Amino acid sequence: MKNDNFDMMLLCPDSLSYSDFVASLHEPCTDQRAPGQTGMPREPETIISKNRRWMMATPTWNVSGQYYETCSCDYVCPCVPGRMAVKPSKGSCTFAMAFQIERGQFGEQPLDGLGFIVLGFTPQEMAKGNWTVGVIADERASAPQREAIASIVSGAAGGPMAALSGLVGSFAGVDFAPIRFDRDGMKWSVTAPKLVDMAAEGATGLNPDATEPLYLENTGHPAVDRFALAHAARSHVHALGFDWDDAGGRNNGQYAPFSWQGA
Repeated sequence: MKNDNFDMMLLCPDSLSYSDFVASLHEPCTDQRAPGQTGMPREPETIISKNRRWMMATPTWNVSGQYYETCSCDYVCPCVPGRMAVKPSKGSCTFAMAFQIERGQFGEQPLDGLGFIVLGFTPQEMAKGNWTVGVIADERASAPQREAIASIVSGAAGGPMAALSGLVGSFAGVDFAPIRFDRDGMKWSVTAPKLVDMAAEGATGLNPDATEPLYLENTGHPAVDRFALAHAARSHVHALGFDWDDAGGRNNGQYAPFSWQGA
């Protein structure tokens, strides 16, 4: 179920830029008391989370597991080797980055076994910014776990995603769904029913007996620095205003173990 007012996602997504969203997580609470009112200030309903004070003091955190991605660029996606300064294969790029948390902790909150998917659209060369980003979060997560995931994904808690905040122009919102990850050797798939269905297979070189995929290293990618290249078998995304269908087998995929932590 979509939740535009998810506690830490704050404002209506149509009016909230990603940078404003990240900044709002750290703004001091504004005194909203009416003249003469006593007691605790009333917090703005559309801006301040009821758990703001908990989030302002970012706890130590770390998450590790498996990362999977497909995008609408042809294999191999030119954006990383082109240092995000080249046009995507089709002029714009839609991507889905899925993260399966095998082990994770955000302060006292365990995140083991949860997952999330970052959806994005870049209208031109990625380095020019103006990205639109949305999040599919694991519906099994409790409210504090959802807040922890939101803080990690937004970059508000530091870590790799913080580097993207200056490129994102608008935030599409958050949806919640069961997220399933399947892996069989070099084949993998990620599904969030009715929202995301993507699958890929690791790409190999000239050796027909290869059991390991090709790798791209020293990439600087915010998810992982080294990842396996893959051919996307399918990518279907219908969530938060993103509509993307591809089953041609020519699009880019990539995957790798990931490990993030706060600064």
